[in-house]
Amino acid sequence: MKKGMLATIGAAALSLGLLCGCGATTESVVEKMFDEAAESFACTVEMDVDGSAGVSGFNVDFGLSGTADMEVDNNDADAPAYHMLADIKASAMGSSEKVKTEAYVITENNNVKTYTLDPDSDEWTLTEVPVEENPLDSKSRKKMISELKDVLGEAQLQKKAEKIGSESCHVLKLNTTADAFKGIVKIAMDAVDDKTKEEIEDAGVDLDKITDYLSFITIDATIYASQKTGRCVQLDVNLGESDFAGLIKKVSKDFGSMADGLGVDMSSVKLEFDKLSFSVMFSDWDDVKVKIPKDVEENARNSGGIDLPIDPEPIDPDPIDPEPEPEPEPEPQTGLSPNRDGSYTLYDYYGNPVVDVYEPNGFEIDSSSSEDFMSFWDDDWNYVSVYVSSMNNWDNVLNNGESHKEDGYEYFLLEGDGDNVSMMVDLGFLYDGEVVYAAVEGDYDKDAGDFVYPSYYITWKIDEDHWVQVTISSGLCDSWDDPGQFEDFFDQMFH
Repeated sequence: MKKGMLATIGAAALSLGLLCGCGATTESVVEKMFDEAAESFACTVEMDVDGSAGVSGFNVDFGLSGTADMEVDNNDADAPAYHMLADIKASAMGSSEKVKTEAYVITENNNVKTYTLDPDSDEWTLTEVPVEENPLDSKSRKKMISELKDVLGEAQLQKKAEKIGSESCHVLKLNTTADAFKGIVKIAMDAVDDKTKEEIEDAGVDLDKITDYLSFITIDATIYASQKTGRCVQLDVNLGESDFAGLIKKVSKDFGSMADGLGVDMSSVKLEFDKLSFSVMFSDWDDVKVKIPKDVEENARNSGGIDLPIDPEPIDPDPIDPEPEPEPEPEPQTGLSPNRDGSYTLYDYYGNPVVDVYEPNGFEIDSSSSEDFMSFWDDDWNYVSVYVSSMNNWDNVLNNGESHKEDGYEYFLLEGDGDNVSMMVDLGFLYDGEVVYAAVEGDYDKDAGDFVYPSYYITWKIDEDHWVQVTISSGLCDSWDDPGQFEDFFDQMFH
């Protein structure tokens, strides 16, 4: 499946190279885009994603921004080559990380060789897989181009040209939904081999329903085509106005039984985006040659990828089956080693030990837990996670929020963008000399006087730059009617 997808991705990347333009009408600009395919080109992709996702009241804000520079070399159709350099910043749950990576892909001796730079070790690795036939044959590619022409033909040619860099450009604006690309998606799906289709369907995905979700995705695209050369200079796409609530409702209807089996309440799932856009800037048409640097080839560590013959083990002509030993009770497979007292040591992003964490009563550590992010589940699907945050969002609430006192408790209230509200309540006890707070944030419905899809936390400042933050599912917090229950739960986790 992975190998077939590689060929499809390569075809999709090269189809971008067909974008070129010049003319006085939408039709003539679009036609010129497909006059001739480019043998090579370079492009820079800039992305800007800012959103939040949640389930059962547990919400995560996330973001993705940065650039990816790519060179596509198809001068030799039998040996296409690619070079990619990406510098991405990802953020979630109050922390962020920058990732810079580089890769070369080249076809050689009927193998696809991928050289990848590990940003942590600064070492190159080499993976090889046999070349597979492109699932999109010539006829399919021509049909896709014809479909794409029809979609772009609905764009509006702007009266005024714009300058991008040194290029004067015609401007095409297209406002549509992904449903307009249904024909292209269907051609791509028909090209997938039977084995891959089986694997997809075995995973619970009905391929016949994929196109049903396209109408929920809104596409606002602007294409800048050079008046001089006809080539595409820039492509801007905004997907931020898509109906993700409707999409989730549709997915819930189609896959509700699968979600129920996993204990997920699809009606509580939400996905929202403040920003969801990207831009592609093209350059160096028919003037790119990708070569693997000599030092990369010589120093890359081969990580395999090709099945090699292995001598079989000799067969014992008269084997004796040993008595089976009783299997021990399986321990949670987390990759973490508990301390002697059963706790797990939580580290910050830089590998410094911060605090020991215990399993709360009735909870078990999740297999996805790591040294810097631990999560726990109980039998009722209540969820608890703990990590060290380097963000000072709670400092902001304490310093800039309104202070109130009620029933002997002091709390701080800070209104954010829109209906977003953050609140911190002094629980009246200390840990290691620092005040422990119960906190909640989310959209606040003033008419109902309650939070909508809130996130609940126990948090305290462990030093000048870090907060230890415990995220608690709303199902658990909603069952607590006494602030003292926060303290009891805290004592279970941190003794």
